Amino acid sequence: DDDVALDITMPMILRLGFLVRPTDALELEIDGVYQGWSSIQEFLVTDMVLSVETSGDEPLVVTDDVALPAEMVDAWSVRLGGEVDVGDRGAVRFGSFWETSAAPEKLRSVFVPDAMKVGLSTGGQWRASDRFTLDAGVIAAKSLQPTIDESILFQVSVDPISGRIGGGRTVGNGTFAFTSLAFGLGATFELGKPPADLGQATPSPLPPAPR
Repeated sequence: DDDVALDITMPMILRLGFLVRPTDALELEIDGVYQGWSSIQEFLVTDMVLSVETSGDEPLVVTDDVALPAEMVDAWSVRLGGEVDVGDRGAVRFGSFWETSAAPEKLRSVFVPDAMKVGLSTGGQWRASDRFTLDAGVIAAKSLQPTIDESILFQVSVDPISGRIGGGRTVGNGTFAFTSLAFGLGATFELGKPPADLGQATPSPLPPAPR
């Protein structure tokens, strides 16, 4: 079925950071981030019309909504980064992070590929002119590989007689790991700077004195 829907309300995210400039050319920053993933306890798949082949003459059509358990938990991360000016028009950036998992081990799967992870990033900026700037960055993350032996994830199965969706054998145990790689590229063009007196009231001239 190409028309299934999955609605997810993204969690609240809070960030707090501190930035210092030891020199005019160097910035260092540390951030703490809270993500309220515990607001998501299940994934509900709706608008489904799924045809399942059976041993009978006619395929079984499933139209019920499917609730996939998630029981996600809040996640925390610590992030370190810096920027070094290179000449008058360039800057080099670097960073790292450590983050806890939002998916409990008993419900971790390729559907919710999350785990405790670490990452490194680098990038830079080139100020081509006073108005045009290019930014680029790359980040790589790797999970800390766990072995799961108490998974409660099961194979989704359909009863060929009743058409009800149920659970089959456990499919979530084993060694779980992932890596991710992301690139970013941005450009900024400043159309113009506002006049220095923008927003300040200009007194109107007084009428000429009568004679």
